[in-house]
This record gives sequence, structure tokens and C-alpha cells, in this order.
Amino acid sequence: MTSLKSISDVNGVKRRSFIAMAAFAGVVAVPVGARETKHDMHKHHAGHSKNAGLVDAAIDCSKNAMVCRNHCIDLLQSGDVTLSDCLSVVNDTIAMCDSLAQLASSESAHLPLMEKACLAVCKDCQKQCDKHKDHHQVCKNCMESCSELIGLLESRLG
Repeated sequence: MTSLKSISDVNGVKRRSFIAMAAFAGVVAVPVGARETKHDMHKHHAGHSKNAGLVDAAIDCSKNAMVCRNHCIDLLQSGDVTLSDCLSVVNDTIAMCDSLAQLASSESAHLPLMEKACLAVCKDCQKQCDKHKDHHQVCKNCMESCSELIGLLESRLG
């Protein structure tokens, strides 16, 4: 048989355990709440990067260059070699624009050097795509995104 005292002790232990768990949850909840507030402040600043426009332009240029590269590969695989010269230029453009976006987003001290190099590569790509813009929409899109990035880079570099 169970005595009344043993039930009380069991209930007392459960009650104490509940109180202890509730207190622990309250202690844990405060730092979590504080972290969320701090995290929200980071979100607030993320949209105000001084290089946000440059990052967007570089990503857009890289995206259009990837589409152009795939178009070049498709044509080469079908036996059409008219865009063979474009392939190496567009590969360079993708690499440079991706690197530019990364350095711009982290506000790297090396960003000005990358801007100069990317400007040269994008000018080559723009010239190459200009030759085919009337025959291939993807070439026109790539050329236009290069032109936008070139304009932005030239204004930043002075």
C-alpha cells in the first residue's frame, strides 16, 4: 500500500521539478529573445549596404552570362561554331562577376582592383555579344547586363 506521505513526496517532487523547468525555460527564453532582436537589427542593416547596387548588377550580369554560355554550348554541340569565340569570354565574365559580387558584398579592401579587372572583362564580353545581338536574344541580354555593369563600374572608378 502506498502511504499518504509518499504520494505527497512524489507530488512535491513533481511540483518542484515543474517549477525548476519553468524557471529554466524563462532563463533560456531571455537570451533567445535577445538574439532575435540582435538578428533583426542585422536584417535592418543588410539592405543598406553601400555596395548593394553593385552586387545586384554583378549578379545580374553573371546570370545572363550563364544563359549565354549555355546557348553557346548548345550551338557548338549542334555543329554551329559561330559563337565559339564567345565561350571563353563569357566564362571569364561569369568568374569575374561572381567574384565582384562577393567582394562587394563583404566590402573587401580589394574591391577597387576587382572592379578594374571586371570592367575590362565585361567590355570584352559586351563587344563579343554585340556581334550577335541581332541574331540571338540571349546575346542581347548578356550585352545589356554587361553594359549596365560597365556603366556602374565606370562611375565608381571615376
